[in-house]
This record gives sequence, structure tokens and C-alpha cells, in this order.
Amino acid sequence: KRESNSAYVDGYLQADLAAVLQDPVIRSMTRPQVEKAVEQAKKNMQKAAADLDFMAAAKYRDEMWALQQYLKVWKDENGLELIRSAYGIAATALKDHTRSNGHPFIEHPDAVAKIAYEEIGLSAECIAAIYLHEATRFFPETDIISGRFGKDVYTIVDGLNKISTINPKDTRLEAENYKKLIVSYSRDPRVTVLKIADRLEVMRSLDMFPKASRERKVLETMMLYIPLDHQ
Repeated sequence: KRESNSAYVDGYLQADLAAVLQDPVIRSMTRPQVEKAVEQAKKNMQKAAADLDFMAAAKYRDEMWALQQYLKVWKDENGLELIRSAYGIAATALKDHTRSNGHPFIEHPDAVAKIAYEEIGLSAECIAAIYLHEATRFFPETDIISGRFGKDVYTIVDGLNKISTINPKDTRLEAENYKKLIVSYSRDPRVTVLKIADRLEVMRSLDMFPKASRERKVLETMMLYIPLDHQ
């Protein structure tokens, strides 16, 4: 039973919402099946903990978490489909693109989406915009218009793309002007929040970057993003 309903678990010990949303096993399940799987995972976790099998308990905990996250998004079926569509576009556009550590670049928008959704509580439109921004930032020819994501999503993507073109040569001297530019490009205030979420993910992944890049990112964060966040 567990294998048929939860075969995805082994790959999600650090469950990620974006990956969960795309999982073919979960997508083939009905809502009652997912709810039942949540309960079963909870029972399995409790039994494993009682048996002092903490590795198994952690595994079932992550299974339960992943399914619960999916159910939270499932409350808005249109939002769920919006995220799926945006993720698909980004996964295709970025399939050969890698980060500084050699990992697939899609890991970056996945992590930003997780911050935006779990830690900030932003909407499906914002999550979709994260993926579309990264796809079009590197590959402007990527078709996102035919996806009919809606005006709000396109406004957010446009703001994020404009911000990504700014490259201050001296953060100390240009931080205030750069901050003003970010705000001016953020016709929708969610743009600024997403940019801060993006920078938070970069700082959490700082070890993957070369030394010079790390130092520049730290300086930018101290001089620009922390004051912007407080503002």
C-alpha cells in the first residue's frame, strides 16, 4: 500500500513544495487518497518513533509534511495549476543551466518558491512569477504569454526582470540609488518582497560561490537588502 501511494518519499527527505507539486505519483492521486495517505504517514511515524527507529520516523514525517503542503495548495485548484504551468516552463528553459556548485539551476527558484510560500505566505501568483522570472531572465525568448498567467503575474515578472538588469559597480556608493531603483521597478509591492526572498536563498547558499562572489554578495546584502527589508 505504502509503495503504491508514496513511492516518491525516498527522494524527498528534505521535501520541497515545487518538487512535490510536480510529482507524478501525487498528481495521480485524488484528494481523499492524499488525505488518507497523510493519516497513514502519521501512524507510520508514530509507530516508528515508538520503536525507536528515528530514521524511519523522520522519513515518514517528511512524507506527511509533503502531502500536507500539497493539500494546502490544493485548496486553490487554479493556483495549483498556475504553479504547475510556470514550473514546467522554467524546468524546460533551465534544463541545461547550472548553479555555481554544478547543480541544476532550477534548485534556486525551487528554494525561493519554498521561502515565499512557507516562510512569507505569498500567493500562487507570486510562486508562478518566481519560475517565470528565472526562465525569462536567462532566456528572454521563452514564451510565457501563451500560458495566460494573468496581469498580476506578468507585472511581477516584469519588475523582477528589470531589477535583475541592475548591476551596481560600487555597492557602498550606489546602494541608495539601487534601492530606489528596486522600489521604482516594484509597481507591485510583492516584487520587492520576492527580491528579498531571492537574496535570502542566495545567502543561505553562499558557500557554493567563489570567494570574490561571496564577498560581493555579503556586501550587497549588508548595504542594500537588509536596509530594504527594514524599509
